Amino acid sequence: MKHAAKLGKKLGKAEKELIAAATKAIKQRYRDDWQEVGAALRTRSGKIFTGVNLDAYLGRMAVCAEAVALGRAFVDHEHEVIEELQFRPGQRVLDVGVGTGISLDAYPPYVHIVGVDPKFSVISGYRSPQTNARLRERSTGVAQHSLHIEGRAIDVRMPGVDCAGLAACAEDLKRGGVGYYRASDFVHLDTGRFRTWRG
Repeated sequence: MKHAAKLGKKLGKAEKELIAAATKAIKQRYRDDWQEVGAALRTRSGKIFTGVNLDAYLGRMAVCAEAVALGRAFVDHEHEVIEELQFRPGQRVLDVGVGTGISLDAYPPYVHIVGVDPKFSVISGYRSPQTNARLRERSTGVAQHSLHIEGRAIDVRMPGVDCAGLAACAEDLKRGGVGYYRASDFVHLDTGRFRTWRG
């Protein structure tokens, strides 16, 4: 609330209720250096859902508190949550982690759903400048100032998912760089400015 006051914004009763709910959630679950962030959201029906962040020291896994709260809301109110996303006719939607696919019927019939479980193969992630230079000597498709060198790019493919469809879903987001490499069957994704290409 202090930050909002500094920005000159006054919080209303609804916002204060959400802050109180998030604060209560983290007070109940707080664990130092483990669960330190609380979040709350309100669906259109007025129900409030809360979540706390989930950190783990096995690899680099972490789930933000907002995602936990959204997941809790989605379990009981999936149609309402999907309506809030305001999909456009013909839009492609990548539903990652569909598992059994029980949520797929909640989407409107005019969108194209690409449902996948979150299993993917990383072709390339961070590259040292030396590795990037060696790859450039062997291929014309490697940028000299690649975002891979900064750890801001990844090349992936997902078993059972057409890479062209995966690239199309990423392009629909209109964020970062999206390159589709048909012959090598992978998609390049990065956090640079929005642009697309075919390799």
